[in-house]
Amino acid sequence: VSMIDSANLLQAFNKKVVTVPLVAGSSEKARKRKTCKYLGLKPEDIIKMTNPGGKKNLVNHFIAIDRPRGKLSGAVVLAIRGTYTLSGVKTDAALYSQQFCDGRAHSGIADAANNLWEEVREEVL
Repeated sequence: VSMIDSANLLQAFNKKVVTVPLVAGSSEKARKRKTCKYLGLKPEDIIKMTNPGGKKNLVNHFIAIDRPRGKLSGAVVLAIRGTYTLSGVKTDAALYSQQFCDGRAHSGIADAANNLWEEVREEVL
């Protein structure tokens, strides 16, 4: 079985393959509502939110606006989710390091960060 590239879990029964939602009722609206409640954000402050399971070679993430509060200035926040899928395990399993941002980093994580930056650069900047 190849890596699962969605929020679905494949279950095999005899020779029949069934696709089952990994997170029941995980609509974007529900996930956004829960994220906002947990972080104290307004739904309109979330610019982008990836689906659970995400894409192969692209870590799950969301982009939000942290509004100014008192003397604190606002910011654009790129939040990255840790391992959640089988493809995430593949990223974690890369046991080598490589040059990254004036230092060295875990190869799988560095590659994931570079892939993510290519995906979100224009939205963040």
